Amino acid sequence: MDAHASYNESTWTIAAGDEATLPLHAEFLHVVAASQATFQVGLDGDETGKARPGAQFRARPQTTFEEVRVRNPSSTDALIVTLGYGRGEFSLQQFRFLSAGTLETTPDVSIAAASTGLVLPVNLDRRRARLTNPFGNAREFRIGDSAVTASRGIELPPGASIPIETTAAIYAHNPDEAAMAISALEESE
Repeated sequence: MDAHASYNESTWTIAAGDEATLPLHAEFLHVVAASQATFQVGLDGDETGKARPGAQFRARPQTTFEEVRVRNPSSTDALIVTLGYGRGEFSLQQFRFLSAGTLETTPDVSIAAASTGLVLPVNLDRRRARLTNPFGNAREFRIGDSAVTASRGIELPPGASIPIETTAAIYAHNPDEAAMAISALEESE
């Protein structure tokens, strides 16, 4: 952050189905934590949009926002949300947020010969995944989105691993003439 930068953090509770207007005079907003996977946030008079933990918002260049509106879409549960906000240049690389997290090993996923298969589904709580092509496999896998093919995606040779920081679904393409298995490990909030 620059010399005139500031950073504050506060936690609010918003009742089920309710909306709160928070007087925050700032240039940036970061959703540090929330008790729900998704909710709605709007700056000043802007329409509210989908937000989740880790989301970042910034005022238009050379301006600040005066208020933040947080809408709880749940009809049954209160929303507890922690927001970081302030002025100056801000990026998550400047801060280190630590939480316990969860490490989940998953069963190997068998991908049929010459086909693409889902390795890990969408997970909004995922921090990162690690995919490994076991040494015993005859060939490489291609890793990517649902459109991954034999000529599209990141190549993962036998015995290699790749870390992926995404909440999106992760697919693998098996170009071999026989089914092969791929291993996955997932770290979540």
